[in-house]
Amino acid sequence: MKRNEIEKTVMECIQRVCHEQSIPLKTVEFHHRVVEDLGLRSLDVATLTAFLESSFKFDPFSQNLASITDIRTVKDICDLYEKGLKGTLKPAATDDANDADSARIKRKLARRSA
Repeated sequence: MKRNEIEKTVMECIQRVCHEQSIPLKTVEFHHRVVEDLGLRSLDVATLTAFLESSFKFDPFSQNLASITDIRTVKDICDLYEKGLKGTLKPAATDDANDADSARIKRKLARRSA
């Protein structure tokens, strides 16, 4: 997968989390810090990683390529997926699959909050 495709997918996932969690978002830049600049909380970051895993069909954290605490900026996320996806990416999930994943993630998060 090309770097620009990874960047596009990461940006879309960030925008999706912000939209679903009603986090105001004007722009997403590579230098933005995920927590401090974009306003994501730890639960939002967990949701983001689930969306990324669903989109890329790959989880770099379970592969021990990085710890979630190593991720500070949007660029860090893109770099991590670029490193981990070299030659391993399967086709992205369909919109229906993404909607199903979103519903599954929301149910999981609701159970954790209860």
